[in-house]
Order: sequence, then C-alpha cells, then structure tokens
Amino acid sequence: MGIAAIIWSALVVAVQGARLGRWIVDDAGISFAYARNIAEGHGPVVQAGAPPVEGYSDPTWVGLLAVGRLLGLFDHGAWFGVPDYVLYPKALGLLCVIGILGCFYAACLAVLPSRAVAAGVTAVAGTALAFVPTFVLWTFSGLENSLYALLVTAVAVLLVRSVADSTDRLLSRRTAVIAGVLVALAALTRPDGLIYFAAYPAVVLLVVDRRRVRDALRPVGFFAAPAFGLYGLYVLWRRFEFGRWLPNTAVAKAQASPSASDLNRISDVLQYPGLVISLVAIGVVVAAVVAVPALRRPLTALLVPLALALVAYCVLNPDWMGQLRFSTPVWPLAVLVTVICAARLVVKPGLRRRIGLLGSLAGAVYLAQGITGPMPGDSVSQPVVPLCVVADENGELFNSFADVAGIENGSLLLPDLGGTALTSRLRLRDTAGLVDAKVADYLHAKDMNGLRDYIFDVMQPTFIQTHGDWSPTLMAGSGFDPRMLRDYAQIYPRSPIPASPWGSSDWVRKSALKDPSDLAKLRAFADTALPAQARFEQRTPDGDCSDRLEVGEPLALH
Repeated sequence: MGIAAIIWSALVVAVQGARLGRWIVDDAGISFAYARNIAEGHGPVVQAGAPPVEGYSDPTWVGLLAVGRLLGLFDHGAWFGVPDYVLYPKALGLLCVIGILGCFYAACLAVLPSRAVAAGVTAVAGTALAFVPTFVLWTFSGLENSLYALLVTAVAVLLVRSVADSTDRLLSRRTAVIAGVLVALAALTRPDGLIYFAAYPAVVLLVVDRRRVRDALRPVGFFAAPAFGLYGLYVLWRRFEFGRWLPNTAVAKAQASPSASDLNRISDVLQYPGLVISLVAIGVVVAAVVAVPALRRPLTALLVPLALALVAYCVLNPDWMGQLRFSTPVWPLAVLVTVICAARLVVKPGLRRRIGLLGSLAGAVYLAQGITGPMPGDSVSQPVVPLCVVADENGELFNSFADVAGIENGSLLLPDLGGTALTSRLRLRDTAGLVDAKVADYLHAKDMNGLRDYIFDVMQPTFIQTHGDWSPTLMAGSGFDPRMLRDYAQIYPRSPIPASPWGSSDWVRKSALKDPSDLAKLRAFADTALPAQARFEQRTPDGDCSDRLEVGEPLALH
C-alpha cells in the first residue's frame, strides 16, 4: 500500500510538472555549463579556458549533472524527441520527489497506528504537495531545489523516527552520523543549508530528558564530525581552487546581515496558499499538540527543521525570480506536519466523526482551489527567463554578430549567463558578478564607480547587452556613463526607447570593428535577425533550441 501511495502521489506531481513543458530557468544553465566543463576535463569553470571562479552555489547538483554527462544521459542529444538538457534535470527532480514521498511514508509509519493509515496519509500529503505551485515550479526548473528539499525532509524524518518511541535511538551513533552526513549534503546543495547544522542539536536539547544531558554530548559529537568534516573539506578545496572561503555567488549578491525585521517575511509564506488555509493548518497542529500528547516529541522533530526552513527563507535577500524560490523545503515539511496532525486527530476516539468531516471538507476545498486556481502550467505563457531563449538571443545571436564583424576573439558583457555559457564562443563577462570574481568584489563593496572604471578601462568588452535592473552597472547618474556612449555603438535597440539605459540594447565596441562599414553590416543583420527573435513568443514561449546547445552555434534564422 505504501508503494502504491508513493507511485500515485509521484504521478500527480509529475502531471503538474509536465504542464511546465520544456521550460528550464536560465540560472540552471550556469550549473549545466560547469557540469559540462568538469566532465570534459576543463575543471570547475563556466567556459573552457576561463579562470576558475565558483559561479555555482550547488556543488552536489553540479556533481549529479556531471555524472549524467559522463554516463551519456545529459548534454548529449534528445530522448524521445526531448532534449536531454531538459529531460535529465527534470527526471532528477522527479526522483527527488519520489524520495520525499518515501520520507513521508517512513514518518507516517513511525507516528500513525497502521500501515493502511500511513499509506493513505502519504497519498493525501503527496497530492496536496502537487498543488503547491511554487514547489512544483522550482522542482522542475532545472535548479537544485528538488535535491535540497529531499535532503532537508530526510533530516526531519530521520529525527522523527528516532524520537517516535524513545530518545535512545536519537542518541545512537548511527542516527547522529547519518544526520551529520545529510546536513553536510544540504549545505553543499545550497549555502543557506548551513542553518540545518542546528537541527540535530536543537532536537536533542528539546526532547532529551535534562538528566541525560551528559549522555547527549557524545552523539552531538558524532553528528558534528561528518557534518563539519565533509563541509569543511569542501571549504578547504574551495579556498585552494578558487581563493575564497565563500562561494563567489554569495560575495556577488552581498547578502545582508540578518535582523529581527527579516522575520516579517514569513507573511510571504503564510499568504501564498491563502491566509485561511495557513490558519487552518496552524489550528490543526495546535489541536494535535493539545489532544495527542504522544505526538509532541515527533512533532518537535518536524517543527525544528520547518522553523529553520522558514528562518532561512526570511533572512535571505529577496529573490528577483519570484514564486518564493528559496522556500522550497518549507512546503514538504509543512504539508507533512499538517497531515500527520490531522490524521492523529481523526483516529482519536470521540473526535473522529467531527474532525473527519471537517478535514474532508477542508481537503476538498483545498484540492478544488488547486485544480481550478493558478497552477505552474499557467506560468509557461510568461516563464521566468527561459534557458533556451537566452541561448538563442544572447549566445547564438552574439556569435552571429561576431561572425558578421569578423571578430574572432571577442568578449561579451551581459547579465543572463546560463544559456549564453552553453552556446557562446565569446569570453563571457558577467554584469551580476556570479562568474567574475573582480566584479563580485565591486558589487559586494557597493563600489559602482570602481566597477564602471573596471568595465570601461580594464575589461573593455567587445559586446555589451543592456537591459532593465542591470543597467545601473553602466550608468552614471540618470544616463549611461560617458565612456559607454564614447566607446560603444548601438547595434539594435530592442526596447522602444533608443539608447535608453533601462531598455534592452545590443552594443559593440567601436575599436573592435576592423572597418567602419562593419557597423552597418551588424545593423543590417540585426534588422533581419531580431524580428525573428520576436517570433519566438509566437512559436514557443520557452524558446526554440536544438537538441544540444553547443559552443559556437550561430543564430538559426526562421
């Protein structure tokens, strides 16, 4: 029955994920590029021959992608007509979902009265999770969210099973070591995973009898050894390989120090499913804590990781991609807590009929809202920065610009890197600083004058793409830096306002052109090519790429 519940729930999640089509978010392409270069023997670089910079923040995910490429499962071609750079990461996401559902069933077995009830609750929890759009969206985005959610859920369920009967299992060496390995892997999947180093010690402190505090010191040591050991080894390697103690991405994003006011962002999570549903879920948990004393220790083991997941979401800088991207671990934990509490209330004598009726009604309303309300598939009409579109409009287009102008060894400065890194033959320079340590340092110090001096006087990129929120990097006051207008010629304004700093435009360095007529050739090509780009939205909103994204591909005109 448990396997049937897991399969059913996985199918529901898979159907929801399939509504996203071939969409992969562009940021995932950065990890794809690193995985490709590692597998090809170029090392941890975004492009072959580039200096080593840790432009990814998900080493475990990059490792899985690199293994897939070595095995011929990723970045080689198509499966059943679908590019494997789409299908492989989505398949990994689905496998992680199956792992999460397996964790659900293991937790339910530990705290519910029978296998049949555990299987039923697992099916309900898995189905409910499928109707959380942000979870489905980021699980199948090509990013590491699914693996991260699996590792955090596994930590929570390990702790639940360890305290379900007594605390002896929690204090065993085996539990402590496994917990340490899992949190180390979580920290190597996302930088904010470091917060889960507190999960095991906090649960031990909260559930172990005060008279056994000394007994708890040794298992906490067993936990710390693999947790800090595995993560520490990677940090030492990072320092040796990249010259930094922190990921370059963290430096570039200039994460602010946490403050108490950050906790106000918990309202984002509460309001996402609807305030009524959130309040009902909280009420169910509180009622279970009061009515079912035996549930208190297992519930503590679940609520500690859930609280840490909420804190991590609150203290991270808000994500420009939207859809609560950094909240992914919250949803499986929140769903599991709620359905376990509801199930224990339903099976409690005297409350069964009333709670069962109320729970059934609430579940029906929730699922009806999910079926009829906005779902991930609706996001495909306006997807978040699709990888394939970036590969077309940045990587392949600028390859063609370089070909037209006869530029063999040029460089390209722009903010969108994923699809560009997989296709561009130009040396990439990064407005956001993710794969450029020098730019990251300027952004971290908020030294925009120094950054502009570095870009225009030292870097001197051959091509520049400007658009939107990244334009201030090149601005002095309300307009472009004078060096921009002095040294660069606009090839094509993609926005309706010519030469607007906030608009999207493609530029070429005047001194890189071998002949004055080359600028006219570039503009003529753009007049032909960019209307074709506009048709991308009419063909498919997530782009129209070939089965494999290869470095040096020119733009295919349609």
